[in-house]
Amino acid sequence: MENILRGKKAKSEVIKGMEILANVIGDTLGPRGRNVIIDSGIDYPVITNDGASIAKEMFLTSPFKDIGMRVLKEASLKTNELMGDGTTTAIVLSESILRYGKKYLSKGKNVSLLKDELDKIYIDICRYVDQISKKDISSKDIKNLAYVSSGNIKNANILKEIYEKGDIHSCFIEDTKAEETSYEILDGMYIDGGYISEYLNTSSGFKNILNPYIILYDGKLESIRNMVNVLEEIKSGKGSVVIIAKDFSKEARNSIIYNYMNNILDITAIKMPEYFDMTKDFFKDLSLNIGTNIFTNENEFLDLSIEDLVKVKNVKVSKSKTYIIPEKDKKENIEKILFEKKKLQDLIKSEKDKSKKERLKKRLSIYESKISNIKIGAQTEAERKNMKLKLEDAIATCISSLEGGVLEGGGLAFLKIS
Repeated sequence: MENILRGKKAKSEVIKGMEILANVIGDTLGPRGRNVIIDSGIDYPVITNDGASIAKEMFLTSPFKDIGMRVLKEASLKTNELMGDGTTTAIVLSESILRYGKKYLSKGKNVSLLKDELDKIYIDICRYVDQISKKDISSKDIKNLAYVSSGNIKNANILKEIYEKGDIHSCFIEDTKAEETSYEILDGMYIDGGYISEYLNTSSGFKNILNPYIILYDGKLESIRNMVNVLEEIKSGKGSVVIIAKDFSKEARNSIIYNYMNNILDITAIKMPEYFDMTKDFFKDLSLNIGTNIFTNENEFLDLSIEDLVKVKNVKVSKSKTYIIPEKDKKENIEKILFEKKKLQDLIKSEKDKSKKERLKKRLSIYESKISNIKIGAQTEAERKNMKLKLEDAIATCISSLEGGVLEGGGLAFLKIS
């Protein structure tokens, strides 16, 4: 079998693969877009028009076309990672840039000059889009955004109510056996960090841990050997433990995964995301609101007993998010909490740096103590999966709009740019 292609033939095959992906996913674009049925052969078929979900499941038998498809997939998956939505548009735009770029190159245009021009135009477009976007988002805007994204007026109303009563950044979605979708706002906090390994979660989506002990470690955990005594106590009481640390060494990771996989101890390790100069402050915020201590040296674990640890009501953890619901009677530091909250509110008002302001807002969300739990109800499994994907897109759309502003849809933004 020939496994090397060069020149025009190689370029043609790669671009054909990109066009196949763009044509399939392009059909799903917009409010009148078609749905795609995906059958992975493992679970129930999924009906969706979410670009990233479709792209993940598409593969071509021709290796050269598949290379092209995989290159274009990256645009969709990266957009999904950063924004949570807009994945179909990313693929359609990427394919158009490639198609028209090919025409320029066939006329003898220099590749490097073309790329330089595209980079310059990209900066100009971003600046222009930022200027014309609406930054002041109301609850009515949230409802409209959610409706366009999810195509479901009830889900749109749910997100509108969450925006008014809770915190739309802290939504997590769960399945329910009920036929109707519902939501509740809980007292709790969240961080943008999840479990250190897929092996620590045997279910899809969120791992639900009831009444776990919490250990906060402000540093890189090299080993769990020094905490064997307290872990034995937790194991004997058939309890569970969640360790939140800046990082974990290979030895610590392997020990935690081994204990969990072999049913020795229900242990979960969560890596605190890098908040640059504010990571230490995030540990302090969690400590105050949970009512527990922060450990900074592994020798502190040697004399640790179960009485020194604090239990929380519930921890829900995924690959990228952790939600902590504390016991209601554990907020003993109420005066300190109110003082820190007021201090953060003042800092947010005075801070000019956009990225620092966002990190301060994330810190404040810990003190706001609002977690929104949406329970997806449907009559069939296929309907539930479709609704879940649509709702995830709607939440991501609302969050990105709150952070960067919103533009008119239907291609009007592209018309203005052109």
